[in-house]
Amino acid sequence: MTGTSALLLALLAVTGAELGAQRRQLSLEVTPVHGTLSYGWSMGPDRFVGFEAGFGFPQIDRTLVPAGESFMDILHVGAFVRSDPTKSVVADGRLQVGFAELRGCSGCLPGLFTAVSGGAFLGGKHVKAGPRLTMGVIREHGDETSLVLNLTPIAALFSYAW
Repeated sequence: MTGTSALLLALLAVTGAELGAQRRQLSLEVTPVHGTLSYGWSMGPDRFVGFEAGFGFPQIDRTLVPAGESFMDILHVGAFVRSDPTKSVVADGRLQVGFAELRGCSGCLPGLFTAVSGGAFLGGKHVKAGPRLTMGVIREHGDETSLVLNLTPIAALFSYAW
């Protein structure tokens, strides 16, 4: 076993032991034909951090910049921090990277998409609803880049912590 392998195994063992004592959370955020599945662990009494994967062909979203364009989040992965100070309120922030496109270009390959987003949700203990604002850049074919500002006016957030 190399020194690097031993170090990685030790880090995994320590991380696994620390996570064993923490609460975990599984969440699904959805709108029509758009979803993100996330898994996180607690970093305090009301804060979770974790990873996510999602896709979307948003039907109810509004692309604010560039105005009038159609934004498609084809596939993304990311990291999030989520705060739920009460059972009825959740706010989160995300860093995402993936593939997306504007203008519905048929036959084109999607561009690399990097973004930040924030959401605020209200509701019951396990089911909430609220808006999400996403700002990012799509690096399209060649050197062309496009700034994107996209508003999801309402999304459902289903979450379960144990």
